Amino acid sequence: MLVGEDDKLQRNLLLSAIIIFSLIVPHAHGNEKLVIKKLLHRAAIQLIAATNICLWDYIGEQACASMFTPEGQKKRKLLKAVNNLVCSTPCGSAAPFNFIVKSGKEEPAYFNLAGGHKIASTQLNGLGTPIYINIDLFFKKSYLGSYEPLGMAEMSSLIFHELGHQLGYTDHLYLDQLAEEITQKLPQERRLYHEIVIAKKHVYLDEYTTWNGSHRSSSLVLNLTNALVDLSPYINEKLQAIQFCKEISLKKPFWHTKNLHWVDNEVTSQGTHISLKGFLQVGCLWKLYDNVSTLVDGKFQFQFLLKPTPNDPAQFVLSDINLRIDHRIDYKDE
Repeated sequence: MLVGEDDKLQRNLLLSAIIIFSLIVPHAHGNEKLVIKKLLHRAAIQLIAATNICLWDYIGEQACASMFTPEGQKKRKLLKAVNNLVCSTPCGSAAPFNFIVKSGKEEPAYFNLAGGHKIASTQLNGLGTPIYINIDLFFKKSYLGSYEPLGMAEMSSLIFHELGHQLGYTDHLYLDQLAEEITQKLPQERRLYHEIVIAKKHVYLDEYTTWNGSHRSSSLVLNLTNALVDLSPYINEKLQAIQFCKEISLKKPFWHTKNLHWVDNEVTSQGTHISLKGFLQVGCLWKLYDNVSTLVDGKFQFQFLLKPTPNDPAQFVLSDINLRIDHRIDYKDE
């Protein structure tokens, strides 16, 4: 069922509430198409994890993709091909997909296929061609009447299905069944929200932690209601710049956060200063072994300078950001 014209206003108004449930969506500024592309990029990263786990699960009758049966070998061939398409080099982040978001109501030719109105389409045997996303079906109406985006498993399944077509697979049911099977392997996820109210303005922090069976990793998003700022790259760059892992590793470490809390807020002539403190547990990968790491404890503090937006004093805009990370040696003061 398509979203009607009368519903578009409500969908736009609810976007700021919807977007907080996504991960890594910097500077959205109400742009639905950008939000959808960021969500799909995150789903592609999840798809990497799901296909890898499924490829590893190859022993026993209930294996996701057995090496010892013709059907299992057929699955493994497709899983490896999709994994190679999704992974950038080195694998660990998603390749830059060409997602094009359109309205199926306004441009039905892209989605009225095979006797139905589709949420996505792409070119058969067309590796690297665009994947078209139907914005009208991407948001679903909840029982409360609000619109929410597809879940992460649904988005990962959608990407898998369309990449299957690009690889030449035409059996929709087979692609859907295999997509459902592998997305059951998606890492478990947890979200926490931290709110601070300053001069009746709300600032939120979205703390998003994923457990993939071997380690936890976190992402942080600063939500100013009218804009989102991804804080994770700041932490990644700082860990590298200060050589946090020292001689243990030359590779990019993974990390997760603990005990996040807002501290200190002060209004000056420059604007509103707020600080965020927390602990880090950093996994420093060994130089010679990809899956062996040493956990090192650290602590960090973000300092944000916020200013009222020119056109809406009730909202903040981020003016400056600073980050300090130290090894967590002395626990007595914390």
